[in-house]
Amino acid sequence: MEALAFILTIVAGYLVEAFFNGAGGSLAAVAAIAVMGTFILYFVRHPKDTNKKEEEN
Repeated sequence: MEALAFILTIVAGYLVEAFFNGAGGSLAAVAAIAVMGTFILYFVRHPKDTNKKEEEN
């Protein structure tokens, strides 16, 4: 999942840079950081429940 987050962050930065053609200055970096922050917040708020596997055994 970390690899997917990495790839999507790079793609988000690239797409913003492509759409705004460099006019936004550091807008691509801001977009990439925002996507990464979204992934971090999601995984902090929705942790994997590892207790279910232990209870089944």
